[in-house]
Amino acid sequence: MSLLSSANAIAGLLNGATELVNAWKQPKLSNEDFSKVLDFQLDTARAANTPEALAARESAKIAELSAKYVGLRDANQDGALTLNESGLDAKHFVAMDADGDGKVTAAEIAAFTHQKLSEFRGDAA
Repeated sequence: MSLLSSANAIAGLLNGATELVNAWKQPKLSNEDFSKVLDFQLDTARAANTPEALAARESAKIAELSAKYVGLRDANQDGALTLNESGLDAKHFVAMDADGDGKVTAAEIAAFTHQKLSEFRGDAA
């Protein structure tokens, strides 16, 4: 029993020594440096939520989803949707077909989506 107790005591000492070494290796930050790190993180978070940054993320997401929609429905793989491929009613298809070529591209879908969102929000044109 005393051998087991001794082994446990040695293991405890080794674990304690390991924790001390790891703590010693950690970089030390002054209060000023810590404050600078926090300020940087706050500035980064604020910049990510500016109206411009939010609009850019929204625009990127609309473009991504428009491309995905075309990719999923484009039976002949020509990069554009016909009325039949689109699954849309004729009224909405024609409204999206900005160049009137009888096909709707991901860019046209994205532009239409942006337009409708702006109208919904009452954004200035």
